[in-house]
Amino acid sequence: MPPLPAGEVMEVARWVWLNTESGDNWKGRRMLAFDADEALRMIEADPDACLVLSFAKATNRPSRDFMLHNGLAEQVGMSRKRFAAARTRLEVAGEIIMVRPPADGTGPPLYRFRHRFSPAGKRERHRDIAFLEEGGRF
Repeated sequence: MPPLPAGEVMEVARWVWLNTESGDNWKGRRMLAFDADEALRMIEADPDACLVLSFAKATNRPSRDFMLHNGLAEQVGMSRKRFAAARTRLEVAGEIIMVRPPADGTGPPLYRFRHRFSPAGKRERHRDIAFLEEGGRF
């Protein structure tokens, strides 16, 4: 592929810089995505659960299992009891799924988000969800 003309390179560089300065260049930045209606409903109905879910999404990749232990409560400005209650409500609502219970030697429980995302960005239901919907427990 031949190199771009200098004028076109400068035009693209100028556009990128303007978007970076204005805060509109999202390339390389982590994003936190919620369905707007779902987010508004959750903010009104259960702000603690919304905060814990937002924290989990902001600090974990959608495709990876993650810890959401009570020691994180301080980072979101909650007591451990309040944090644990919000996490439990997220589990009951199906927003997060416990994939490994807490156990001596293996550490705190591991969770995953309700939906996983493929590398192409298409939402996929994870294979374990069907198991859980049938009453299974990991």
